[in-house]
Amino acid sequence: MLQFDNQYFNPHVAALYPFLMRMIHRGDVAESPVVAKRPAHLPSVLNNASLSFLDRSVTELGLTTKFAVDRSNASITNIHRRTPAVAKCVVEWTTNFEATAVFPIENYRGTVDTNTYWDAATGQLTWQEGLDETDGLILINTPGTQGALGFFDQDDIVDLANVKIQFLKPGRQFATVCVTAKNPGQTLADADELLVLGVARARNTGMQYDATGKVTSAGTGPVLMEPVQAKVWIKRAGPIAVNKLDHDGLLGAALNADSTNKCFTIDGATDQTPFYKVTVGPAVTNIVVNGAFTAPLLKTNTYWIGNAAANLGWLVHSKNTKFVISSETLTIATRGGYNAVSQILTAGGVTGNVPFSVRAKNSVAGGTTWLKVWGCNGVFKLQTTDATGPKNNANQEIGVLLHYVDISGSVYDWTTFSGTLNLGATGYDYLILKIYSTGGSGTTAFDDVVLEVPTGG
Repeated sequence: MLQFDNQYFNPHVAALYPFLMRMIHRGDVAESPVVAKRPAHLPSVLNNASLSFLDRSVTELGLTTKFAVDRSNASITNIHRRTPAVAKCVVEWTTNFEATAVFPIENYRGTVDTNTYWDAATGQLTWQEGLDETDGLILINTPGTQGALGFFDQDDIVDLANVKIQFLKPGRQFATVCVTAKNPGQTLADADELLVLGVARARNTGMQYDATGKVTSAGTGPVLMEPVQAKVWIKRAGPIAVNKLDHDGLLGAALNADSTNKCFTIDGATDQTPFYKVTVGPAVTNIVVNGAFTAPLLKTNTYWIGNAAANLGWLVHSKNTKFVISSETLTIATRGGYNAVSQILTAGGVTGNVPFSVRAKNSVAGGTTWLKVWGCNGVFKLQTTDATGPKNNANQEIGVLLHYVDISGSVYDWTTFSGTLNLGATGYDYLILKIYSTGGSGTTAFDDVVLEVPTGG
């Protein structure tokens, strides 16, 4: 049971507090640069004179709001009751009596079909006026928090700067779905952890209200929550992982997440929680220098020393005439003898699973052709022509074979070979790629060697 003192309190509001706290603490919502001023001249007030404005109340859809009309002509609205949705509204003490200027509220109005929208001067908040008591919504689009609250139909989509939301529940639903950066000083564009809220109506068991919305019976526990069903996209380059959080904020089971499209589905009925945590991994990029074979091959001698030859592109022995570059493609013209081309990449700090792919085509069924990837730490040397990996000065192989692609054995057109390198928890100082070929009289071609590693969010 959720206990409270406010007789109009709704338990679902408590679920918003972890998100509101972060918004306020970080200052997610910028202060409006536009000000609607109601001037107040103290001497005039003390001398029983009047202010230049008169506050009026209006009740609409059960809500009472105030706005300022001109005291001398009540038909003139100086500060419209919708103004707090778009600008900062203040009472300002002045040294002289001033008339209250008419605020240009219509400058912030937008209309789509029958819906009227009011956009805040900051561009961070949007209010769609409700046409009845089951209509209307508010959009939040700040750097640190984004989301939507209000009434939505099935398949309604809210597309914000870093988040997209699709509401899935059949029929019309009231819901709040928002995403906020978990930690101070972070935004949705760079935070490694995000919190997600999906909450609708909630009541204590047996809770009762009267016709005015006043609580007549607080009820008992447990709190009954209407489930929210929605699909959420996180607009980030890195992979995502999603976990449920229990009602105390403790980490729960993992949810299925589409890390390719950066999306996941929440369902309060199945998940039994309104809270979720999203972990965003680093983005990936291609670190293979000349992955498409566009630069000249470096002609060198028998061995390369890893720390001297790293990140110089594809390396080949100076006497090797088998490899030909044309149209960003590496072709082994004839495969007689022993042929190898290699690339050495620095990879310090890269850990975990790293995707790898290469395109190749083969015009001969005989012979041997493969591509291997090794990981290696410290200083090493690499033979230019043979099938071995990195060695120490005693000619002992010291590399860890991470991936092997056999490209020989049959005739085929352009085909993509892909896999994953497991770099473990500590990674390697260097990654070594070698394409090796021997035997056969036909040609084998390579293109688009791609090795992906983290480069940031």
